[in-house]
Amino acid sequence: MSLEIVGFIHLKDVHDRITHTSTEIVLNTVRCYNCGGRGHLINDCNRFIIEKEQRKALNEKRKQKLAENPSPIHCIICNEVDHLAADCQFRARSDITYDEVLDITEKLSSPDNSDE
Repeated sequence: MSLEIVGFIHLKDVHDRITHTSTEIVLNTVRCYNCGGRGHLINDCNRFIIEKEQRKALNEKRKQKLAENPSPIHCIICNEVDHLAADCQFRARSDITYDEVLDITEKLSSPDNSDE
């Protein structure tokens, strides 16, 4: 778009023309990242708003399910259920291998070691 200014034009008239045209251009050229439609952005997209509400409802269902049936915490290092990895006694040793951890946990969980 080019504006040729011939003679004296009030600044307000120029602003009104540019503003109106700019809005028109934006509405005709801007594309929504979510649905690909023209004339709106993702924040104004009906599909995005619906999907956002569906995700929110799904998260609420998950939270409710977890509250009803809490799963026991377990350590991902030694696979015991009474502590997390941050509190695992094997974490303090940087030289321990995974096979050593498995051997130790097998020994700890074996019936022969239950009286210790």
